[in-house]
Amino acid sequence: MDGLHGFAEQAERNLALFGHAGMVVSVVSGEKTVLESFGFRDAEQRLAPDADTLFPIGSATKSFTAAALMLLSRRGQLDIDAPIRRYLPELLFFDPDASAHATARDLLCHRTGLARHDMLWVLRPHITRRELVASIRALLPSAPFRARYQYSNLMFACLGRLVEVIDGRTWENFVRDEIFAPLNMRSATFNVDDMVAYGDFALPYVRDRKSGALNNVPFSRLGGMAPAGAINASAREMAHWTRCLLSEGSFDGREILSGTREMRTPQMPAPSELFTFPELRGASYALGWEVESFRGYTLVSHGGNVSGGSALVAYMPELGFGVNVMVNTGSSLLTYATAYDALDRLMGFAETKDWGAELFAVTDRLYALTDAAVGSPQAARGAKTARAAAEFAGLYRHPAYGAVAVTADGGKLSARLGQRAAPLENVHYDVFAAEIDLGYLTAPTTLSFQTGLDGGIEAVELPLEGAVAPIVFKRDKV
Repeated sequence: MDGLHGFAEQAERNLALFGHAGMVVSVVSGEKTVLESFGFRDAEQRLAPDADTLFPIGSATKSFTAAALMLLSRRGQLDIDAPIRRYLPELLFFDPDASAHATARDLLCHRTGLARHDMLWVLRPHITRRELVASIRALLPSAPFRARYQYSNLMFACLGRLVEVIDGRTWENFVRDEIFAPLNMRSATFNVDDMVAYGDFALPYVRDRKSGALNNVPFSRLGGMAPAGAINASAREMAHWTRCLLSEGSFDGREILSGTREMRTPQMPAPSELFTFPELRGASYALGWEVESFRGYTLVSHGGNVSGGSALVAYMPELGFGVNVMVNTGSSLLTYATAYDALDRLMGFAETKDWGAELFAVTDRLYALTDAAVGSPQAARGAKTARAAAEFAGLYRHPAYGAVAVTADGGKLSARLGQRAAPLENVHYDVFAAEIDLGYLTAPTTLSFQTGLDGGIEAVELPLEGAVAPIVFKRDKV
């Protein structure tokens, strides 16, 4: 492909710089597609990936959920600007204004007033989409309705449920039938088990910040949250997706999608917390897509991160270029470095910026944001509790976040946070420190037990969402 001279060599150097396991790339320009693969899909067995190896695309899944809604809109089954309660009356918000007026468009562009609240589905890994929709009412907003962009995976899970209620098929079956099949994305999957059964897939890794070692980690199993980030696909299949987007919804002469222009029309300003490069300007969120100016031209993209995997889907509608990058190492900016380098070469700016070096330097800021996502201030250490361990034991509930079970065994306390019990360390009076199990790493938090009028423990607070007050779990009465 014209302009890509030296791209593969630079991608190899960047993979080594970041110290990641493997990477696949598809570059689309007009009717031409270049497929590249690097490193290993299985580092222990030294197995290389290829154009048909499945990688997770993470939150780039959101663009498929948005496309599903646009298809329903084209068929007259959904008005994305009508109150969503018309179609999904069980979706209610704590803010009555949002309950009355929130539309599918509001959910698609992250302006409902809700912050991420991602720890909800971490603590409830088996929550269904129906249960998730019912839980939204108990979540305190962190901004007024439509006042501010606040990224929300939960809202896209609710949109997946909306697809199911309107169409009758599961979100997975709708996307498979209406998008994957006509785009010849026959290998793409929505869950880990199907990906493993396919056989040609990338193992997930995380790079240790201190030692630099690559560690194999468990796959993300998103379950009810799948519409926000569960798709696994190959570089070849993602090239088909990009070709369709660049052709305004057509693929091999057939119209597959509708509303692609509307999907990439900016809706809410969404300034980046990471990128402040002069080449990038005016970041906004559209409908399942991020939109900004890259060297003066529109860049439509969406990143994705799951356990042991990172992805970026990007295309430039004015120039007819598209790039998909998938890496089997989590929390990686290598995807952006690779995509920007490819786009620079296609645009004739091959020698102007070392995106690998630039974005590798940003990695520490990415880690800091990841650490802050849980919102876990540690209590000052001081006088310890005078209570016996048994006084804290019990089941504590929150209507959205579920239950936290605190147990006392031999005078030692533990709490089930996520899929495993975590020991509690008393740090100050009735405040304890613990680690929340995130599957492939842990996150520190504090449990602050609250006293009732009778002097007994009646609740526990956890700072699970940094944008709002600590989440209060009420103790079951014995």
